[in-house]
Amino acid sequence: MTPKEVVRQRRIQHWLLMALRCCLLGLLALAFARPFVPAENIPFVSQRENRSVVLLVDNSYSMQYDNRFEEARRAVRGKLAEAAGEDEFSIIQFAAQTQQLTPLSSDIVLHENVVDNVLATGYQTTDFYQPLRLAEEVLSEARHQMRHIVLISDLQLGGWKGAFENWKLDPDISFEVVDLRAQAPSNLYVEDFNISEKRSAAGLIHRFDTRLGSTGDAASSPATVELAIDGAEVDASELPAAASRRSSFQYSAPREGVFQGQVSLPGDALPADDSRYFTFNVEGRPSLLGLGSNRRNAGHAVYYLDRAFNQGDQAIYNFNTQASGNVTRAQLRDISAVFISSGNPLEREINTLKAYVEGGGSLIVSFGEQATVAAFSRLLQALELGSV
Repeated sequence: MTPKEVVRQRRIQHWLLMALRCCLLGLLALAFARPFVPAENIPFVSQRENRSVVLLVDNSYSMQYDNRFEEARRAVRGKLAEAAGEDEFSIIQFAAQTQQLTPLSSDIVLHENVVDNVLATGYQTTDFYQPLRLAEEVLSEARHQMRHIVLISDLQLGGWKGAFENWKLDPDISFEVVDLRAQAPSNLYVEDFNISEKRSAAGLIHRFDTRLGSTGDAASSPATVELAIDGAEVDASELPAAASRRSSFQYSAPREGVFQGQVSLPGDALPADDSRYFTFNVEGRPSLLGLGSNRRNAGHAVYYLDRAFNQGDQAIYNFNTQASGNVTRAQLRDISAVFISSGNPLEREINTLKAYVEGGGSLIVSFGEQATVAAFSRLLQALELGSV
């Protein structure tokens, strides 16, 4: 082989094949290097906007049940962990009263310290209206256009009150609920209580009606309701298992005066709603006196008053009658009102009735057919009421 032939053989004869092999080797090297391009450097990929977020944390009494409030803490930490860019947060705790714990800030460490050291439960009921209004007000000064509210609560029904009928959340604010009602608590509670009274032959009878409500598995267990008056247990009632139950007690007071009472249930994890406290006043029947004849004759109006007021055991008043002319101050001492409708009061009786009225008694005068105008005029003049 001549030197010219050797040189000709060393020249590249297939340029296209050579280029393909080089590209293949380059791609293999690139693949093993695992290169990447940050998303923010890709012009056609949209980025998440910075957010202003208010975290509403329910710290009402019901949040003490089980580990519910610790779940709320974890939910707050989880939201803070999602922070990116210049996201800003504010933490508000609420029950019946609302308190802003942190301002809108991007200082995540500040918010985490508040969650660990300040956020705590209380003994108040729940009100959702005030915290939502405050959150909307806080977000009105937000730096970012994307505004968001996160409600972390067990969503007690009593917290949604009538004020919501006249208020709507700003439609530009997004809303999220972290529902901590995953498992309803086992709770038996006094839902309603009512007192009524009735007269009987035994005296004044008070009736105490109680309605019980329940959540969770408390509905599947029997319940005991106890009645105590002035600190002493006077009655108890066993109720079968049911979601809603009613109990009634009757009580005849041994004396007149004011009494303090309580209906209560055995304690459970939420004892605050297991009792109702009340007071009631026991008074005797007011005594009325009719002066005049109570015979059933025309013109003897006292007879008809006697029939109207004396209703047996159901009577509201004690009504007695006495002939005109001999009533004394001692007889009027416990009388609430005196009726004169017939007969003619004597001079000494007029003086007695005047002293009775001046002492605070009530005198009701009506003129029957047998009344003497002159006698009644003297009575009215003595009372400084004019004359007939």
